[in-house]
Amino acid sequence: MEVEDGESCTVCMSHPRTVRNHPGGHAPLCELCTVKMIKSRTIHCPLCRCAVTSFKFLPATGQGD
Repeated sequence: MEVEDGESCTVCMSHPRTVRNHPGGHAPLCELCTVKMIKSRTIHCPLCRCAVTSFKFLPATGQGD
């Protein structure tokens, strides 16, 4: 499993990263930013810009609660 630098969402920087993008495999986003991305129909990984076809929700670490 690939580990990104930092534990915060790369967009809002205030929530933990809890969503993994596929097929790229990056986990750069929190759930809220993922929902916003889907609603805006901009479904590309913010790290590698590949088209995202599915998401996997990861267990929250409990940080920031």
